[in-house]
Amino acid sequence: MPNHVTEAAERVFFVKCRPQDADIMDIVLSEKRVFIGYPPWRRGARYNPAKMASCVVNLRSAGEDWQDQTDRYRPPMKTNRKFALSVGKGWIVVIPRPGDKICYVAEIAGDFELIDNPPWRARYLEFRRQHRLDVSDESSHVGDIVQSWRFSKLVKVPFVRIPRWITYRLLSRPTVGEIYGYPERGLHAHATLKRFIQGIPDPPLTITNDLLEIQRRLLTFISPAALEHLCVALLQLERPDEMWWHIGGSGDGGADGLGYTHDWVPTGLLQCKWFFEGNHLSDVFDRPLKSTTRLLASLIHGRVESDIQNAEFWGLERIAALIKKHAVHLPAAKSLRVTS
Repeated sequence: MPNHVTEAAERVFFVKCRPQDADIMDIVLSEKRVFIGYPPWRRGARYNPAKMASCVVNLRSAGEDWQDQTDRYRPPMKTNRKFALSVGKGWIVVIPRPGDKICYVAEIAGDFELIDNPPWRARYLEFRRQHRLDVSDESSHVGDIVQSWRFSKLVKVPFVRIPRWITYRLLSRPTVGEIYGYPERGLHAHATLKRFIQGIPDPPLTITNDLLEIQRRLLTFISPAALEHLCVALLQLERPDEMWWHIGGSGDGGADGLGYTHDWVPTGLLQCKWFFEGNHLSDVFDRPLKSTTRLLASLIHGRVESDIQNAEFWGLERIAALIKKHAVHLPAAKSLRVTS
C-alpha cells in the first residue's frame, strides 16, 4: 500500500457539489456551504420540504435513528456518514471545476448540518428548470441540498497550480473523498492548500539534481497524461536504436507507448499508471506481441511484484534517476529545473 497518511493537522477532503448534473456553485458561494447528496430518507416518511429533518435522517445521529432509513443509496450514504462524523472546523475542502480550469479551496467553519427548511430550495429548483434539468421528483432534488458544512474564507485557484498528487483524486469518480498527504516525501495536503487560503505565493523552482527533490517535483507537476509522454521520451533516450511512439488516449487498450526497430519489428510495450495499487492491467499488456518487452511505470504504487511478472517496472525512484541521467536532452527536465 502507498504510504499515505492522514494526521490531525492534515485533514483535507473534496466535494463535487454537482447533484444530479446540476452545478450549484452559485448557491455554494452565496450560502458559504458545501453540499453532499444521497440523503438517507427515513423509512416510510412523507416528504415535507419545510421539515426535512422529519423525513431525512441526520448523518451525525447514532443507534436506532441511523437504522431508520431506506436502503436507497446505502453505499454512498455510508461514505457520507463517515465524513459527517469526522469533518469539522479546520478541515480544508476542495471543490473541483476542471472544465473551468479552476478549483475552489475553503476552510470548514463548523460541523456537519442537516438544514430543516433550506431557504435556497426554491432557487435551486428554479435553477434546474432554467437549465432544463429534471425536477419531476422535487423531494429527490431537495434532499440533495439539505446536508452541508459551512465554510469560512474561500479562494479560487487555477487548476494547474494544485499539485498533481492532489488533482488525481479530484478527477476520480466519487463525489466526496479524503485527500491524503505523503509526509515522508514532504507533501502535506493541509499545509499545501492552506497556503492558497492565506495568499502565500508559490516559491521559485531552483535548479536541482537532488533525487528526493526530483521525486517531489514529479508528484507535484506531472499529470497522468504527462507521465505517459515523459516515459516514452525516457525510453527513447534509454534505447536510442529503437523508435518509441506515444499512443495513449481513449480506446488505446492499455498501451500508452510502443517501441519498434527501424524496420518496424515490435520491441516494447509501455503502460503508465499514475497511481497503481494492484489494479488489473489491460489485456494487451497481459498478452504482448512476441519478443516485446513489457514495461509498467507508476509514480505512486504499492507492492507490484505479483501484478507485473515477467515485466520491467519503473517506480518513482527509477523515473527520477532517469530524468537526472538524461537531463541534458530531456525537455521535461528543463520544466522541472533538473540538472544531471
